[in-house]
Amino acid sequence: MDDASKNSIHAYHNEGFLGSKDARALRILSEYLEPNSRFQYHHVDDTIVFMGSARTLPREEAEARLKLAENGDGDLECARTDLKMSQYYEASRTLATRLTV
Repeated sequence: MDDASKNSIHAYHNEGFLGSKDARALRILSEYLEPNSRFQYHHVDDTIVFMGSARTLPREEAEARLKLAENGDGDLECARTDLKMSQYYEASRTLATRLTV
């Protein structure tokens, strides 16, 4: 066995590769396959997925940021926009609760 064979590792164990731009499709696929496997194990047949922005804040957090910005600690315009957008975050939470309770 030559040195290259001894030092080679399978791609699925190669964290450098898995974290690379080239493996993005694998990471996206795994975000589907892994939860799907858990759903099958627990006999979950139906799901609802809410898609949105990870940057949208809950109202409470947006209000706190606005207070800080009004006191000179932060971007006031951005904080106002965050508060306005928080209505969508809260509406999603309300809908999720209504659908699952």
